[in-house]
Amino acid sequence: MTNTNLTDTAAYLLTITTACETDGWARLATVRMESGLTHEAADTALTELHRAGHIRLEPNPNRQHLTAADHTAAIVIGGEPRHLATTTEL
Repeated sequence: MTNTNLTDTAAYLLTITTACETDGWARLATVRMESGLTHEAADTALTELHRAGHIRLEPNPNRQHLTAADHTAAIVIGGEPRHLATTTEL
């Protein structure tokens, strides 16, 4: 992992943590917008955080209410789009 990726990943974890709503989950559409990272850099950060066990990524169970921004912001893991993130440890 390069220093830039480490910085992006740390910033992304902080963004997810602060974006979590009252239910403990953050919409990736919100997190991506607030992070300021490119889509590619955000995907890298999400993947690294997920693989390291620092975040959980889940599909939104209420799929009929997903917006175009939610679909664009989703990251596909295991063939399934994930729209929500939460931290597992800080």
